[in-house]
Amino acid sequence: VARDAAYRAALAALRLDDAHRAALHARGLDDASIDANGYRTLPGGGREALVDALVRAAAGRAAEGIPGASRAGEAWSSDAIPGLLIPVRDFDGRIVALRLRPDGAPDGSRDAYLTGRSEGAAAVAHVPLAARAGRGRRLVLALGELTADVATALSGHPVAGLPRASSWALALDLVAAWGAPDVAVAFGGAARSEPDVATAQVRLVDALRAAGATVSTWAWDARWKGLDELLCAVRRGEVAP
Repeated sequence: VARDAAYRAALAALRLDDAHRAALHARGLDDASIDANGYRTLPGGGREALVDALVRAAAGRAAEGIPGASRAGEAWSSDAIPGLLIPVRDFDGRIVALRLRPDGAPDGSRDAYLTGRSEGAAAVAHVPLAARAGRGRRLVLALGELTADVATALSGHPVAGLPRASSWALALDLVAAWGAPDVAVAFGGAARSEPDVATAQVRLVDALRAAGATVSTWAWDARWKGLDELLCAVRRGEVAP
């Protein structure tokens, strides 16, 4: 609860710049979805505002337990670099981490939690706000928080996002709590082009079936690595639905 409050206060102290909004539009999100999901820009000179908000929300020294801020004497600082902040939400809609997509890096290649390392953040299967309305329906499991946000918006299916393929076990508790009659594993293009992702997909499918779930896998051409990329290609008419 304290972490959720601190991150919400931090996001409220920031804004989303036009370049990041345009990039999110290009990924398939409309303004309503962008605003509801709470994305923000972390500017090069704006880290102080972010950390001040974290500290105020967590009552000073309590902020030592909030990933993204560190204490140096009497001053707080953040090791984050400029980029797009993506709220990571748990099953109950609480913000448990902020994912940073650095500016200027190849798409997704340097994504990290606000701390700059995953150990300081809560590792969860991200559940987009829009996906929560579909609880009890088929749950789709994809890779990446932003991928899940976009795929939920474009597909009409609830899509949860794992932080990485090696974190596949995070999906087990979510699927059990979700109460869906069946689950679709959508590692897709990445599973075709990356052996470690393919291995993780097999392990996840086996574990879900062992737990009694009805599981299908969604596969597509490796040209579209993520489910969001595939859905955008469908929308553009580059691939048949």
